[in-house]
Amino acid sequence: MTNFQAVGDLAHDRQDSPLSKIGARGVVLHSGREDEGRFDYYPDDVGDTWRSFPVGLANFAKEHEVLESDVNTLVGCSVPVGVLSKKPDSPVVLVNLDAFQDLTKIARPELSGSGKGLPAKLPAEDPVAAQGGAKKKPPVHVSVLIRDENKYYALSGRQLRNLETRDAGEARVLVRRGVVTAAVPINNLPIGTNCVLINLTELLPAPLKPAK
Repeated sequence: MTNFQAVGDLAHDRQDSPLSKIGARGVVLHSGREDEGRFDYYPDDVGDTWRSFPVGLANFAKEHEVLESDVNTLVGCSVPVGVLSKKPDSPVVLVNLDAFQDLTKIARPELSGSGKGLPAKLPAEDPVAAQGGAKKKPPVHVSVLIRDENKYYALSGRQLRNLETRDAGEARVLVRRGVVTAAVPINNLPIGTNCVLINLTELLPAPLKPAK
């Protein structure tokens, strides 16, 4: 196989995988040890985006027992990622996309005509398992508060989708280097993972627990 054929095959694989849909502001979370850890993601793509789940900061803070003032302090200091709660059974992480300067140059995908992406309802069946593929890993306990354009959005561990380690691309390399967070740019080659990486292994004192 020539190098051109290999790249062509990779491009085809990318079109049929989550890698082409995660997006520059799609979030990828790593948890666990580097050699035994896992990657989970939620895309920011046309019609399928975490921006479908807006939340009021005061309500989120009350529900998750975190301080609204802590969020405002972190945002005021332009902190890109911060831990709002380290509770082993319910950690809460802030992802402040407004603090990633490189992202200011990248346009956001359009939402669907209804003004929202996919509904918050979880799928009844894992599509990978339904096709005879590997069984999906159980969801993890974590809550993610995302800030973008001065607005807030929330994701739970149950909404995150598992990303195979082999598909993590540059995100996997950065995890190996101990990076806490990074906005991974689009690769000129049709390989790798274009996303915002949050390495929970470096942020939290203990591995995430599976959600019940």
